[in-house]
Amino acid sequence: MHFTSIIVPVLIIGVVAVTAQNLYDSKYDGIDIEMVLSNQRLLDNYIKCLTGEGPCAPDSELLKRVLPEALETKCAKCTPIQLEKTKKVIRFLAKERPEYWEKLKKVYDPEGKFEKQYSEYLKEILA
Repeated sequence: MHFTSIIVPVLIIGVVAVTAQNLYDSKYDGIDIEMVLSNQRLLDNYIKCLTGEGPCAPDSELLKRVLPEALETKCAKCTPIQLEKTKKVIRFLAKERPEYWEKLKKVYDPEGKFEKQYSEYLKEILA
C-alpha cells in the first residue's frame, strides 16, 4: 500500500492532456479498467513504459509526462470518473500486483515523499 497505487490508476485512465476547465482530458474515461487489469500483456506494457523498461505507445508516453504532476497535485486535475477508477486500480494492485508498486516507487518516489503524502488516502481506499 504505497504511493504507487496512485500512479497506475492515473496510468490506466490514460490521462494525457489538460482541457480548458483545467482537468485532464476525459476522452479515456470510458476505458474498461477491469479488462485492462485482467489483461497481463496490457498491464505489463503500461508498467514497462512508465518505468523505462520498455517502449511506450503514444498514449502511455503522454501519460508518462503527466504523471509527475498528477502525483504532486494529488490528481487535482482528474475528473470524478478518473478518481473513481483510481480507487478500483488501487484495490487491484494492492492485492494482486504489489511488485508493480515497488517498481514504480523506485522511479517516481525514490525518497518516499509520496508514500507519506498518500498514506491516509491509501488506508481509506483499502479499508
